Amino acid sequence: MSTKRKPIITILVMAGILIIECCGIAQGENANPNFVEFVTQGRKCIEKGDYECAIGSFTEAIKLDGSSAEALRMRGIAYYKTWKYDKSYEDLERSLSIVPTDAETLFYYASACSLASEVKANEKNKIKGYFFNAINLDNKYIDKYMCYIQSTHAREKDIEKKLSLIKKFSGFDSANNSFTLGMIYEEMGYYDKAVEAFKHANIAGDTGGAVEFELGKMYMCQEKYDKAEKEITRAINKRDMSFMYLARGIAYAGAGRCNEAENDLNTAVQKNNVNSLPSHYNFILSLCYIKNGESVKSIHYLNNILAGKEESEYFIQETRKFINKVEKESGVQTTTETPAVQEYSVLMSAAQAAVDAGNLDEAERLYKNAYATGKTKDEKIEAGKQLVAVHEKNRNQDNNGNKK
Repeated sequence: MSTKRKPIITILVMAGILIIECCGIAQGENANPNFVEFVTQGRKCIEKGDYECAIGSFTEAIKLDGSSAEALRMRGIAYYKTWKYDKSYEDLERSLSIVPTDAETLFYYASACSLASEVKANEKNKIKGYFFNAINLDNKYIDKYMCYIQSTHAREKDIEKKLSLIKKFSGFDSANNSFTLGMIYEEMGYYDKAVEAFKHANIAGDTGGAVEFELGKMYMCQEKYDKAEKEITRAINKRDMSFMYLARGIAYAGAGRCNEAENDLNTAVQKNNVNSLPSHYNFILSLCYIKNGESVKSIHYLNNILAGKEESEYFIQETRKFINKVEKESGVQTTTETPAVQEYSVLMSAAQAAVDAGNLDEAERLYKNAYATGKTKDEKIEAGKQLVAVHEKNRNQDNNGNKK
């Protein structure tokens, strides 16, 4: 009897292994056939965009194994896709407590954390750090992050109203209706539908650059950066606003056109009467250079973030991790000088970048700070020499009637 049963048992064991392999169940996950079936079904629902179906399947899987990071992650993402941000936040937090180094979980956790109404104390301050962490683990989240920071997001309490408005404005009977519909689709994350609506609004009438601007943002979310740049340029030609330069700068960064990205970000800063690039802008530029494989330049902008001391400790911690990763991959080492000398070097580099971008007022300010920070005679001489040269150039431009 035992010799007859052995092949059957072997077949069943092999079948179990095949089920686990085909479903992609992570090693250490529950191999219960019912659990595997629910996870498999949930993934198929995700692939079809049926997130309610996915929530149901992953909920059944979690009933069988509440410690499955995979099931919690996928249900958390499904909740996010259906605008249930509080539930998404809870599931993704539980998933991270089990597997803290999954890039997708970190990215959606940061996104849900920014939109949920009930978030643990101090978690909001860590959102940028969580995005850093996800990008640290997988560079593909650079493009997803650039879409996230440019698009608007619907709140859970507004969803029913948004859905009723979609019914009301469907049909594209005017430019205004098409634009409103496009904005609703954007907020709900339906970027393809938003593009179609904004295109129709563009044909139906002139909205003073607003349509082109929003269309450009949606092209960014489709990772069509050249199209995004063209649309936002059209918007700028109609309505010259600082936030448009910021958006186009992000489009340039996504396309790997880092010099143009820096010029636009500097223009946005000047139009807002800010003296230097905020840490967030430095991060965008660092991501651009990382995409291009120019690690040395990315480290420069990441060091600017550290020198600025604007961010939370967790954000700074993730920035240092990011720098360490770049150093390891590229073989480039950042300075090991004392903090005071490092600040001098950062200021001198930032001042030169401002000169290259044509921002002479900013360059003067940075060279003055570098002169004050310099610890040696040679450093002060060099900073002073550059300060005089930029001051003269700035004064000559002013005397010739050019804009500073």
